[in-house]
Amino acid sequence: METARLIAQNSPLAVWMTKETMWQTIDAPSLRHALDLENRTQVMCSATGELTTAFATFRGSGAAGAPQWRPL
Repeated sequence: METARLIAQNSPLAVWMTKETMWQTIDAPSLRHALDLENRTQVMCSATGELTTAFATFRGSGAAGAPQWRPL
């Protein structure tokens, strides 16, 4: 349950994309294919606008007023 709580504190899109990429790379025909999937995932997640919030949250390190992820 503790691990689930830690995961739930992250961006819902990032969690979903991470799980999806992990399942897809299990059956990847090659390392190159798996790396291409990972690269696609990184590009897609960085284009959502959540990246700015992620950086602000990281820089805030729990400081008062720092942005926080709001899990669904």
